Amino acid sequence: MKILVIEDDRETREYLCLSLKQQGYEVDSAENGQDGLFLAIEGQYSVIVLDRMLPKLDGLGVLAALRAANIHSKVLILSALDSVDERVKGLKQGGDDYLTNHLPLRSYWPS
Repeated sequence: MKILVIEDDRETREYLCLSLKQQGYEVDSAENGQDGLFLAIEGQYSVIVLDRMLPKLDGLGVLAALRAANIHSKVLILSALDSVDERVKGLKQGGDDYLTNHLPLRSYWPS
């Protein structure tokens, strides 16, 4: 299974990538929305872990472009913005789940 991590915080990105690789997943990553969108369109990813607040193109912009390009990868939005309104925005934009940064992520990865 191929997973794309789009996260601007280097430490968080590296932690997610390492953890996923240790679980046996093939992982690519990008540090901004523009590069992440390019990888997502060019690659075939089962899951995209998408930060909500990204430089160059924010997470909702990436998500809108993915859905407009008919990319149907599962998208897990990862954000510190945990208000109900922000969650609704992410899910309405086409996200499959909205996770706050302080939740344990291990339970969300498929076996």
